[in-house]
Amino acid sequence: MQKTRFRDTFFTYATIFDNSESYEDEYTYINMRTPYNKAYSIPLDPSYSLLPITRSKSYERAPVPKFTGSEDYNVRISYGEDGTRVSAQNAAAFSPKYYALKKRTSNDNRKGLWGKITLFNGKVYGTVTNEYPFSVEKVGILMYGKMVVIDELKPGETKQLDGISVINYPINNSLQVSARVTGGYQYSKADIEDPDYMLALSRTNILSFYLDRYSSFYNQEARIVAFSEDQKDNQFLTNGGYETYGVTMYTSAINVNLKKDDETYRSALMRMPTTVSGQYYSDTNAIYGVDPVALEYSLGNDVSVEKLIFENPSEEFLDSQSTNYTNIFKGKMYFYNHDTGNYDLMDPGNTIFGKGTGLIFITG
Repeated sequence: MQKTRFRDTFFTYATIFDNSESYEDEYTYINMRTPYNKAYSIPLDPSYSLLPITRSKSYERAPVPKFTGSEDYNVRISYGEDGTRVSAQNAAAFSPKYYALKKRTSNDNRKGLWGKITLFNGKVYGTVTNEYPFSVEKVGILMYGKMVVIDELKPGETKQLDGISVINYPINNSLQVSARVTGGYQYSKADIEDPDYMLALSRTNILSFYLDRYSSFYNQEARIVAFSEDQKDNQFLTNGGYETYGVTMYTSAINVNLKKDDETYRSALMRMPTTVSGQYYSDTNAIYGVDPVALEYSLGNDVSVEKLIFENPSEEFLDSQSTNYTNIFKGKMYFYNHDTGNYDLMDPGNTIFGKGTGLIFITG
């Protein structure tokens, strides 16, 4: 029998605080475990809604059991005056029990990361301010396939964005994008003995999960994400005394100005494209099969298109070994000609197309 340092039920967690100017949404995912083969019961904060997380029946290819109501429970959730109580029995030592907790509170103090941002011709202007009462680090501003990364913002600090390097990221790889924000990309190999690596890995995983689950690479606004060492380890428990470890991420949405000097710069990534024909998957920005793919991008009806610019991800993504399954498009490209009703072949070496060749860049 091997000894363990744990003496009681313990928790690992991942928390996302998603702020708007009116309210704050908290999403917390916990893994509840015990070091012994004995029943346990834990009171949780009743202000959270609680949902157990289970594997899909197809994960283990096991038949779905039929319940008659006479079975003894393995996990029981009860609601009482002292809080929401989760009780477990017949559980093996260290067996994981996953739960999702959620609650919304009023954002009376306007906590969050706010600012005024302008994106024009691939450059970012404006400011971002940390309105949390603590420092945040690894701040990433994500918008339309472009990101700006700031190492740290102290409480109340305002950062000028003019002149900061803008990085073009691939929209088909949330893990790689997340690693660039958190600094995880700096580690060439795993090293579980390095606390800095483990911290970057934890932050990378929660941001990747957030981008896949709650956000999208197609948004009308910018998304600001950040992390802090000011963790709220016991926020979901009504009683202290339990060991907890986790990671907390903070997010805010902010509008982006796309006009400058009476011109408008608009990204096709503000909306998912419509697949006219062929096999295309917008969530991974990938095409499959050998048949031609026709896509329709909407830039709105309030602009007169003058120029279209194609951009590739920044070299740091193209040089990364983790992109061996991400390929830059190579092939023939056609623009639909509304005058002739035909598709006109474009020069594949061009990245900028003006009037007479198809669509885009824009004046308003």
